[in-house]
Amino acid sequence: MPDPSITARDFLSEKLLLEAGGWQAAREARAIVEAGRVLSATWRAPLLQGAVREGDRDYRCGLRFRSRSDIENLCGCPIARRDGILCAHSLAVGLAVVRGTSGLSEPATGTATRRGESGGRGAAGTGPETAAPAWRAAPPDTEPRARLHLVFPPDPGRALAAGRLALSVEAEAHGKKGMLGALAEADREFGGPDLPVLEAVRELAGGLPAGFLNLTATQAGPLLATLRGHPRVTAARKQPIRIDREPMRAELTFEEGEGRRMR
Repeated sequence: MPDPSITARDFLSEKLLLEAGGWQAAREARAIVEAGRVLSATWRAPLLQGAVREGDRDYRCGLRFRSRSDIENLCGCPIARRDGILCAHSLAVGLAVVRGTSGLSEPATGTATRRGESGGRGAAGTGPETAAPAWRAAPPDTEPRARLHLVFPPDPGRALAAGRLALSVEAEAHGKKGMLGALAEADREFGGPDLPVLEAVRELAGGLPAGFLNLTATQAGPLLATLRGHPRVTAARKQPIRIDREPMRAELTFEEGEGRRMR
């Protein structure tokens, strides 16, 4: 079984996932990722967890790694339950983590649910384990054990105008950064500015501490509101981004005359 501290970058690879699942499931997994149907994805060794949209259902799925060659599928889809094989849904979650791009349309609500219905677990042993333990607020006047870093693409304004805004959610502890979901439970202690962001991310990802989100404009608005004044927001990990606490006020100018205009 992999060491709980091992990162996705050090353990997972496309080659590992594609060889484990076979060419047909691998082809379907690529299509799922490229279509933006991976709703959330997170890695915390030995568990890979996430959610994938299939038609009008959202499947909670993932993989449990006992080793690189001994892998248990946690998806509750009919193929996984009937045939006991690694399905495209779980492979797609792994590919999203490896590539650092998971889509997000709506929060997943259960192992396999129709939109608007309450979620529920699938057959025994087929659904992933419950979401990782919640974070804690650091005691007053103490330094938190971990800090959030929010990473947007190089041109977030252009991405949002195109209809999707990718966000990488990273956690720093002991001088090292990694995916939020990979943070050790003992280090899940955050300070004031991070707490509302964590709650927003968890809600969008269906209860999972997702490391990657791909937000619609509707979803981005409430999340961006939690980032007002946050000190660790960047574009491509290089350019600091400041999100003002107060909204910008547009200046209106009225011009009298023929064809009266407002600008």
